[in-house]
Amino acid sequence: MAVYPFLGMRGTGDWTDPTARPGSYREKILELWPNGSAPLTAITSKTGRGQKLTDSKYTWKTRTLATQAGAVTAVYIDVSLVTAYVYATHQATIGIAGGTVHAKVAAATAAMFREGHKVILRDSNHLEVDVRGKVVGVIINGASSVISVKLHEADDNGSVAASFNLATVDRIMVIGNINSQCGTRPRALRYDPVDVYNVTQIWRTPVELSGTALETTLRGRDAYIDEKQQGLLYHGIEMEKDLIWSVRTEGTGANGKPENSIMGIIQFITTYVPASVDDFSLNSDYIGKTWKEAGKNWLDAMIQTIYAVGSGELGSEVLALCGGGAAAGIQQLVEANSMYTITEKTAAYGVRVLELRSIFGTIFLKIHPLLNFETTNAHTMLLVPPAAVRWLPLRDTHYKPDMLYDQGGAQGVDGKQEEYLTEGTYEYMLDGPWGYLKGVGMDNAA
Repeated sequence: MAVYPFLGMRGTGDWTDPTARPGSYREKILELWPNGSAPLTAITSKTGRGQKLTDSKYTWKTRTLATQAGAVTAVYIDVSLVTAYVYATHQATIGIAGGTVHAKVAAATAAMFREGHKVILRDSNHLEVDVRGKVVGVIINGASSVISVKLHEADDNGSVAASFNLATVDRIMVIGNINSQCGTRPRALRYDPVDVYNVTQIWRTPVELSGTALETTLRGRDAYIDEKQQGLLYHGIEMEKDLIWSVRTEGTGANGKPENSIMGIIQFITTYVPASVDDFSLNSDYIGKTWKEAGKNWLDAMIQTIYAVGSGELGSEVLALCGGGAAAGIQQLVEANSMYTITEKTAAYGVRVLELRSIFGTIFLKIHPLLNFETTNAHTMLLVPPAAVRWLPLRDTHYKPDMLYDQGGAQGVDGKQEEYLTEGTYEYMLDGPWGYLKGVGMDNAA
């Protein structure tokens, strides 16, 4: 089967290089269980590892492409927003090429526009109304901010111009910029990034065996080796669960010392990409509809929304971790619609995925055991761009052996008391498609 690496990762073939062999316990999780219960933890051991932290709190900046578009409350003939544009009254004198109208918008929308921008004034329900023009002025004034537009064409494009015209415009968007010869440099715009922070969390998984157990001969593998391997497995699983579901907290433990919890992927998506979160089973737009009846329409709309997020720097590929119910629902859509195709692939590091191709982009489906074990998560799908997730260690995963075992044991205990310990956090970048879909494959119950 062909190796198909995700952006930002190397393929399994690179493991022929001995220097690429697992160099840490987190990488060992990937080598031992590439298709096991902690695929995200395993993958992030190789992709996008960030610098070693020097503090328990980490802040970074991330951004998406500015929409350069926004809602229009109304169109006026004066910059003071006193007289609203009326087609019958103003079209012949103001709604002509060379005339100037003034769009009332929110401050956040006005901040994305400058003098010299070419724009479209649009009626979202009647695109034939589109009127193009040049921004000649911007005033930031809260909900009454103004974008003044000198029209490049007359307001006569509507199929029924008297009914649908500049008076029904509800959207304005940048389509370019225009500048005169020998003109002065236009005003610069800066689209500020979003400040995001995360905190480090300490994960500890004990490995304990009594002195008697250590000396007991078992059929099969060595008891100590087995205990260590099981400890590493569950250490990775619990880190994986936190990576998905954890909510960021900064508190104090029972010993009076700081006790932090990381921001997981779901919290990041719901906080910074809320438009990419939905539940088909509760969506009021599909009341009473079965998955077979309306699931495709809902999924199309959500995938389109999800791929509209980001800077475009990471391409059109995303890893979708899902439960068995969600995977079965996707399979139903594939069988019923030629718009989607699905094939089996081996992606980077031997992680087996199903490649779902749509007109919007490629989705690599991976049934996640942790979403499958718990029945309430079976119809969940988490869409993650792997290269946009970075592991930031303060103390990377390491094993703490019992150095006192041969000297009487720790605190006089007759046995070995050891542990795996990790301290670190994750960084998530907005570059690329993110999504959190629920009710995938279920009928609507709203």
